[in-house]
Amino acid sequence: PPPTGLKSADSKGSGGFLQQITRLSEDEAIAQGYTVIKTAQDLDNIRNNLSGKYILMGDIDLSGYDNWDPIGHWNSNTDYAGLAGTFDGNGYVIKNLTINRPTEDKVGLFTYNQGGTIKNVGLENVEVIGREHAGGITGINDGSISNAYVTGCVSGKYRVGGITGGSGGSISNTYTTCNITGTNYVGGLSGDATSGTLSNSYTTGCISGSEFVGGVVGSLYSAATISNSYAAGSVSGSRYIGGIAGEEINSTISNTYATGSITGTSYTRGLVGYSYNGAISNSIWDIEKTGQTLGTGDYGGTETNNKGLTSDEMKDAANWAGWDTTVWDLSSYPPTFKKYTPTDPIDPDNPGGGDTPSVTHKGSILSLIHISE
Repeated sequence: PPPTGLKSADSKGSGGFLQQITRLSEDEAIAQGYTVIKTAQDLDNIRNNLSGKYILMGDIDLSGYDNWDPIGHWNSNTDYAGLAGTFDGNGYVIKNLTINRPTEDKVGLFTYNQGGTIKNVGLENVEVIGREHAGGITGINDGSISNAYVTGCVSGKYRVGGITGGSGGSISNTYTTCNITGTNYVGGLSGDATSGTLSNSYTTGCISGSEFVGGVVGSLYSAATISNSYAAGSVSGSRYIGGIAGEEINSTISNTYATGSITGTSYTRGLVGYSYNGAISNSIWDIEKTGQTLGTGDYGGTETNNKGLTSDEMKDAANWAGWDTTVWDLSSYPPTFKKYTPTDPIDPDNPGGGDTPSVTHKGSILSLIHISE
């Protein structure tokens, strides 16, 4: 049963997002067909209609749940149900998610994103423990996750990631600062990616496992892609260890870089531990910080314009020529991403906001607040 005393946190929210968010008011959200989520109990009730359209109206504190039951179910490969609707965080944060289910598979805030949309949400201070397919937001992602982030720690055995345990969908404009621990198929964003895309994202936590361990994804295959992403945390394991991916098969990696320590006993490289029949381009690793002189364990495929640089060379703007300025913040090197603080909707009765700073309408550059890394 749900605990008592649940409450939503300060409605101002917190966290920085990689894309601008102008929050919807409650009236605006209802007019657009959303069911509003104001409390932890409201959030828990999403499991009663997985095809619904939901939006947060404030931060949610889940500290009252000792062991969160992931929303949705996966009893077998023929008996499962995941999010098929929309979950919009509206620029707010879900805090203190705790899941302690070391013998269970497909664990996260959601069991499974079954073609649904998850966006504009931060998960802070998560502690997730599962077995196979463990992630902060969802155990498996076969939908879309965008403009989201996760902090805390995630651990499991197989297919463990900060955002999701495994992905066949799209992940974009996300980041994790999680420490991720597993055995095989362990990654900063996703344990593995079977098709689908990962883009405009980064990780800074410590990633550790045994085999197929990567800063962004543990294993990438079946024409999956990673683009415009980086990993700055340490990556460690035994074999098939890489700054971006532990393994890449028949997939594409472009415009990525790695700067964290990378250690392993075999098939350990600055970018990809083992690469077969894929395409890796415009990707960079810091040979001093990673401790790796080779970028990929290439066994077929193509490599274009990849380079290992010293830490000083990583700071040279010339080495980043051609990188997309609409994606990357090139005001310093190596480049990062800009972050934005969500802006509250305009109050028509008090457009100046009283004692609070006035906000601007969606699309105004004045509404963007840059937060230094």
